[in-house]
Amino acid sequence: GERSAEKSSSGGVVATLVSLFIPILIAAIFYKLNEFVTSPLRPGDVLYPGLFRSKCGVLSVLPESITNCEPALVKMGTDGVLTMYRGGEVVWEMKGGVCKEDDETCVPGATLGEDGKITIAGTRVKHTGTKNELVNPWPFDTEGASGDGGWFF
Repeated sequence: GERSAEKSSSGGVVATLVSLFIPILIAAIFYKLNEFVTSPLRPGDVLYPGLFRSKCGVLSVLPESITNCEPALVKMGTDGVLTMYRGGEVVWEMKGGVCKEDDETCVPGATLGEDGKITIAGTRVKHTGTKNELVNPWPFDTEGASGDGGWFF
């Protein structure tokens, strides 16, 4: 009788610890993912095809009046086009290259060079749309002034 009572109480402690740890772990992963998604591209960073950065991150689901953040999204397409959206509207596009399948040296996606120049698959971009919307520090941090959130990808 006593041994089974000991086992169930220690099992209860483990279950309690696991039930506390899992939400904390999920919150930490969610926080880091949001930090990555909202971080601007800094010199040397690459935004790979299919990935995006969002100015407000998970806060974009809330009204702007609450968050004080104007939602914007920068998405790297698989077609060599980097597009910035604001409120579902295209603000600007940058067209670059697409890596050939057999080119091992080509870096797919948008790269912000140390000189502040943007290339896509090694090709200097052609910009269309509103030029004054190229804001610093978001989506491009040419000064490298913000923290070091780029470790996730």
